[in-house]
Amino acid sequence: MALQPLQLKDKSSQSNLPIMRMGVYLLIIFSIGNAIMERLFPVEPDFIVGALLLIGFWGKLVLTKRKWRKSILDKPVLIILFAMALSLLNLAFQGSQYFNETAIQYVRLISIMVLSLLVYQITDGQDAIKILKIFTVTVAFVSLLAIFGFLTGISFIRIGGLEISIRIKGRLGGIYEQPNTFGAILTLAFPIGIVFTLLNKSILKKLSWIMISILCLTGLFLSQSRSAILGALVGIFTMAAILRRLYKGSHSIVIILLAFAGALAMIMATGMLEPFLIRLNWDYYISQRIESAEPSRLEIWNEAIRLAFNNPFGYGAETKYIVGKGLGAGEKSVHNVFLSFLSGMGVLGFIGIIILATTPLRKLWKLAFAALYIELRTLAAGLFAGLVGFWIFNLAHSVIHWVAVWVYFACAAAVIRSGDIKGGSLTL
Repeated sequence: MALQPLQLKDKSSQSNLPIMRMGVYLLIIFSIGNAIMERLFPVEPDFIVGALLLIGFWGKLVLTKRKWRKSILDKPVLIILFAMALSLLNLAFQGSQYFNETAIQYVRLISIMVLSLLVYQITDGQDAIKILKIFTVTVAFVSLLAIFGFLTGISFIRIGGLEISIRIKGRLGGIYEQPNTFGAILTLAFPIGIVFTLLNKSILKKLSWIMISILCLTGLFLSQSRSAILGALVGIFTMAAILRRLYKGSHSIVIILLAFAGALAMIMATGMLEPFLIRLNWDYYISQRIESAEPSRLEIWNEAIRLAFNNPFGYGAETKYIVGKGLGAGEKSVHNVFLSFLSGMGVLGFIGIIILATTPLRKLWKLAFAALYIELRTLAAGLFAGLVGFWIFNLAHSVIHWVAVWVYFACAAAVIRSGDIKGGSLTL
């Protein structure tokens, strides 16, 4: 299939919102860098930008009588909102001491979800591409800083009186000081870097994007986050299988292999290849479990499921305390986003997060095979790979309360909406 010019402009796009789109670009940059900014400033910059966007958009919505555009995010967000309300009511009737803590957590998640819906209203498919480029370049820059620190033996970044540990027990945590959090954002960014490497015809742009992809993959490997690496591998190889049907020969496979070769070369330069391979070894994991007094994830998940059967409305912020107490380990995170929603927000919250995870994947899968343009198929395959990796990662973690992640969801929804499908096989 020959490359054809692709335009993802939407007829119902809010075409006179350029300032707000600039706000979205700032929002994604501030959100990715929020780990530093929230410690430098009294108020989180991404929420300030988000609040300004919200005020500006609702003003235009009321004054110009714009229609609210439906998205694939609407249903899961509404279900999760209803689950939160029921959970809070349940805690209120019980007189729970964790009501306020739960309410604060829910308000934060609500604000993040509302921002994602707002981004979708402002964004069409073409804007989504720009946002994804900014997202990926920003993540790669954060990874570059961390890798540079690794190469030069720097373990701390100091900004004024602020000290950030980029290296945690030999693992790269970047500005987040947490290797798994670092791995989560890289899992989303890496396939998008591959997408833009494939779609750019200019050799210089191809080289730029392959380097960005290599930086993302190198940071991911150096984080040594097993769940993030597993998710990224499953996602990218699924993407490769899809793209083999679109590109002549093995062009897409060669690009992916080049990214892996570049990342492994950079890991060797840091002297971390052996520790990386050891940590990924199954025997290392078994020995780690034998030596650890901490409960395993299977034990934690079993306890979370038991709690869900006891209370279909969820325990809110109390969940981590009850799970920890049940395992004799003090406060304990559920370490699974789906079970976290199940035990925290109840059955309805679990349904909401399942719909949030599966609906975009199902739509992107269809788009990757049925769209009229090869560029749109490639982008759909890249978004599919990123989301597959992200949700696999979240089988062992719960990284969902993040504006950058929800903006990514909004971009996926905008691209799906712009899909030009033969015979109307994809309706939104």
